[in-house]
Amino acid sequence: SRELASQRFVDQGFRFYFQDDLSTAMRRFNQGWLLNQDNPDVYYGFMAVLNDREDFCAARAMVERAFELGLRRKPEELADAGRVYAICAVQDHSLSEETKTAYAKKSSEYYTEALKLQPNSAYVYGSWATASYWLGDYRTAWKYVKLERENGGKPGKKFLKMLKTKMPQPKS
Repeated sequence: SRELASQRFVDQGFRFYFQDDLSTAMRRFNQGWLLNQDNPDVYYGFMAVLNDREDFCAARAMVERAFELGLRRKPEELADAGRVYAICAVQDHSLSEETKTAYAKKSSEYYTEALKLQPNSAYVYGSWATASYWLGDYRTAWKYVKLERENGGKPGKKFLKMLKTKMPQPKS
């Protein structure tokens, strides 16, 4: 069926995505879209590639479309959505202050929902730390770094260096 073929292209797309072959991944997601424009996994794939290409506002639109089409709201997907909302709010200078505030709020809502589903997720805490960093809330970023570590996660060295440049790690 078209639906099954679409899903197979999405699966291939993610294989290429995890090999850092973003061009081929995007081609596979596009092939999946051509077969089934209502496949939420296609849009989540688009979001992943656009995120890695640092086109965060386009990624935000794709993950929102995926949720509208019924993408299962798992903690990782919710955290990814929260991150792209936060970074879009900061990076798109054409957005009104009202929209930026709404995106930051939506980001927080997605993270809160993710933690309700999986309360001790190192992935969610690590993602929320980066979102907090981009929103300029460095104290909160450190709080989530601590929670990420407490739950078995290991923050990236590059991210920690960037965060330390903005604010030294609190002693508590």
